[in-house]
Amino acid sequence: MVGRGAAGTRLGLLPWIYAAGAIFLLVQASQFLAYCLSPTWRGQQLALLAVHGVPPGQRLGWFLVEAVVPFTLLLAGAVLHALGFYGLRRGRRWGWLSAVIVAAFWCLAVFGIPVLWLLSRPNVRRSYGVD
Repeated sequence: MVGRGAAGTRLGLLPWIYAAGAIFLLVQASQFLAYCLSPTWRGQQLALLAVHGVPPGQRLGWFLVEAVVPFTLLLAGAVLHALGFYGLRRGRRWGWLSAVIVAAFWCLAVFGIPVLWLLSRPNVRRSYGVD
């Protein structure tokens, strides 16, 4: 447990940004689940698969793949953001690690570069016991 050492680092509002990310992704996941459970949207997706030449026996399977994979990714992102929030607030090594993973994924969209820079500073790494 590294909790006391990490309390001395100043991350400002960064843990709260992770909390906002978790809430945003949970809202997105609930909206996507509502779409998947809607008979109208489901019918449109199955018709779209038919237009693209997917055989009738495979349409339901493709629909399930197209529904489960994004939903799972949204939930995984929400969990990683929540772990980053709670871990950074409590000064835990796993919190720092999940925050770095999330920042690395956000680097693909350029937003995570400053956050990754902040989390990789030597004093922050030392305070979380990751040196």
